[in-house]
Amino acid sequence: MLTTDQLQKPFDIRPCHGCTLDDLVMDLFSVSYLPAAVDREVIAENQREVPEQMASLRLYDLASDCPTNAVALLYPARANDDVNCLATLKHYRSLMPMAQEARKPIFHLKAADGALGGHIYAVQDCYDDFMRLALAIADRCGVPL
Repeated sequence: MLTTDQLQKPFDIRPCHGCTLDDLVMDLFSVSYLPAAVDREVIAENQREVPEQMASLRLYDLASDCPTNAVALLYPARANDDVNCLATLKHYRSLMPMAQEARKPIFHLKAADGALGGHIYAVQDCYDDFMRLALAIADRCGVPL
């Protein structure tokens, strides 16, 4: 049962009870997320342990001694082992504003919508990711294609 304090916290910063650092792809966090969120000089200067670094970014709950729901969803180590996992999708953050302005799905963006250069490849990757997801859903539902 959730306490009043837990209900007031947004889902993403609530502790993910039962999850440990071993359940996460920590290399991905250390190589991609941390340097993007915190200046490299600051990382080099401080001598914090990984849980403390994560806690400063609201990705670890020190009181519960476990990662938060956000990091458990972003960096699961066993996503490929999960029989219920249909796909792992990127956030496509740079394409979302273009898709909203063009009023079309990300995977339908064209050069005329502003998807130029590397964005064209990201649009194709997005299309491929969503196609795999759609096929996985159809397969699970027994829908012949």
